[in-house]
Amino acid sequence: MSSIDRQSGWERGTLLLLNGQLPPATRLQSLSARFRQVVAADGAGVVAVNNGVIPDVLIGDLDSVGTQRANLEQLGVTVIERPSQEENDFEKALNWLIDHGETSVTVVGVGGGMIDHTVNNFSILAKFAHRLQLRFLDEESIGIVVVGDTQFPAVPGLRVSILPLPAATITTTGLAWELTNQQLAIGQREGASNMAIADVVCVRVHDGVAVVVVAGAAESARQAQ
Repeated sequence: MSSIDRQSGWERGTLLLLNGQLPPATRLQSLSARFRQVVAADGAGVVAVNNGVIPDVLIGDLDSVGTQRANLEQLGVTVIERPSQEENDFEKALNWLIDHGETSVTVVGVGGGMIDHTVNNFSILAKFAHRLQLRFLDEESIGIVVVGDTQFPAVPGLRVSILPLPAATITTTGLAWELTNQQLAIGQREGASNMAIADVVCVRVHDGVAVVVVAGAAESARQAQ
């Protein structure tokens, strides 16, 4: 089971920064302070430092780092260069984390920038869903990548979307429009903009991978700290 509340234990894992749209400086600083370690994928490390966050590790082909490498290393960042073009920097960071025993990763910067990068990021989330507990944050929501079961606290009216990556058979409880062993698939049927009607929402993925996006949960998580 996983949960998006404070007791979920996510902060014992890794915060992974991608070179997409990162939170404002003050939010990024407070978020980073809650995690055991902060890892940046390539250019996200430079953006993080410019916003007052020094990653523990930066990994990638370093094409977006350039002359900043020496400065990053002087600040104590462990810079790991992986020039292979068979994987992008997001994949390189996730593989490095798996190799170092990580099990739980929260990602920021999944969206923003070029649309093909955003779509590709969701493909990578699906690719690693069976190897890591993954979630992503933006200013408006929390997304949980689900294989198996997840549950989270809710209030009636909370918007919950369930999106297949790319297909999943799903059963839910606590939603206005329940799913009972029903298949969602990209290009066929999605589960966007459902609504909580209970204090706890449960989602069971019988097969496949899905992402559960809880609108407003990022703000609720901030207030709970």
